[in-house]
Amino acid sequence: MNKKINSFLSASPGVWMVRLIITACIVGIIVIELGLYFARPLVTAHSVNLRSSPQLSAKLVSRINTGTRLKVIKKNESTEWWYVKANGHTGWIASWLIDQPKYNAKTADKISEATIVLDPGHGGQDTGTLSHFGSGANNEEKTYTLPLALRVRDLLKPTFARVIMSRTSDKTVGLQDRANLSNHTKANLFMSFHYNSSNVANDATGFEVFKYHRNADIFAEILNNNFANLPLTNRGVSFGNYLVLRNNTQPAVLIEMGFMDNTRDLQYIRNASYRNQVAQDVVKSMNQYFDAE
Repeated sequence: MNKKINSFLSASPGVWMVRLIITACIVGIIVIELGLYFARPLVTAHSVNLRSSPQLSAKLVSRINTGTRLKVIKKNESTEWWYVKANGHTGWIASWLIDQPKYNAKTADKISEATIVLDPGHGGQDTGTLSHFGSGANNEEKTYTLPLALRVRDLLKPTFARVIMSRTSDKTVGLQDRANLSNHTKANLFMSFHYNSSNVANDATGFEVFKYHRNADIFAEILNNNFANLPLTNRGVSFGNYLVLRNNTQPAVLIEMGFMDNTRDLQYIRNASYRNQVAQDVVKSMNQYFDAE
């Protein structure tokens, strides 16, 4: 043993250099591997679902628990579903749920893995319909579509759903751009918020749900049923040949929640309590829709 130690210690400078290089390489590889490992996304949620394909209705492969590091194989930037490997399993995960400490896939509703596009109608240079009872922003449709959509967004936050807004301020957004946003993100639901007009003062009243493609039939009916608690006349579900619905491949509805040119309707439209009730009904309908899938 002493001879081996003496031989090791008495090695020539060249041999020592080779040994140092080899040791440095080994240490470097270890450091790199550790760096790559700790750079992997860490699951802070209680648990998240790993699915066979990037959609909430896909087969459940496994559940990944908190503290797990994910090896990301591929990212879908438009849908934000990631193809990952963890604990010997590979599959797709809704990436927005990874870093949600309060989220638990075991107890969460299905809506948590959904992508929902909220579209406040009009905006910017496009005022939308105008009331017949004054002038200024207080009589413009766009003034009321945005706060309604924002209220729905806020009520959706506890569900952990991925919510995308076509606009969050008073800006102009093209109709095709709104439909494209839904198509590009593979939205599980698209909802456009509006208020109606008959162009004749007090000629019409009530709210209405519009859809174009058959893939929106179920949600439109659920939504209309839940609107039964509203104080305005229920005009039912109708076919709507609107671009944001027609050019939308995803399940899409457009709601008209009262007539801007009806005195009574306008009082409700301007009322935050009414808009809050509408928003609550919308979120309730979304939960029911995804739970039924």
